Amino acid sequence: MKLRTITRITRKTTKNKIPVYCLSVNPSHELFIRGNLAEYLVGQCNFSLLFGSSGISFAESSLVPNWSEDDVQKYLVENKIVDKPKQLYSNEISKSRNLDLKFCKYWAVANDIRKKFFEQYSGLKNWIDESIAFAEKNGYVVSPFGCIRRLPQLLNKGQGSRETKNLQNISLNSPVQNYEASLINSTLVYLNKKIKELNLKSRIAGSVHDSMIVYVHKSEIQTVIKIMKEKFEENIPENNGIPMELEFDSADYYGRNEVWGFGKSIKLEDM
Repeated sequence: MKLRTITRITRKTTKNKIPVYCLSVNPSHELFIRGNLAEYLVGQCNFSLLFGSSGISFAESSLVPNWSEDDVQKYLVENKIVDKPKQLYSNEISKSRNLDLKFCKYWAVANDIRKKFFEQYSGLKNWIDESIAFAEKNGYVVSPFGCIRRLPQLLNKGQGSRETKNLQNISLNSPVQNYEASLINSTLVYLNKKIKELNLKSRIAGSVHDSMIVYVHKSEIQTVIKIMKEKFEENIPENNGIPMELEFDSADYYGRNEVWGFGKSIKLEDM
């Protein structure tokens, strides 16, 4: 039995706040935005919103490849911003880049999503601004677990260049990646210790990005899950009071020749 654990970002919609968005990043990194009883698939977001990308960049990377013109028009009407594309089409940025009216519709939608996203998650925008400012002042960033990523190039770079933007993204991504890796690795170390102590048949295969891959004997599924959750979800200072939730997907490789992500997924409650 192959068991793959994943983490998921969720936030439930709140009544009388319009619109309230819910993020659900699936294993393909597809971003779903829900609000006002409507649901939109943004597509392969590459976490561009989380890095504070511009409306144009967000439109180019996530909306144009995945949204039809009908999708865009529906959003413009439902969110009462049908006049925004013409306003963008007539501004200096649009003229300098030779952007057509069709793209400006995508741009208007991207701007609206971006604006409402950061209104809903205002703390995220503050964190982005503060993290970049710290990196540009000090030439490094520090993760919640104390690991340092040095970025001395930011001390001497001017604003606005592509290289500077990439370094700013690294300053945001590095602490998050280290935080994630630290949680995952500490969980795997703890699981390995318990496997030996309890003489379990299950074995750790490794980790991939935000996932832990474990080959689990069918008789030990609940035991392994309990061990992993009690370690991953423990309340540690580095979490800043934010509850961590570990989720599980599974596939029966030895019994049904299924591989997670390529075959039928099995719900744990059905086992």
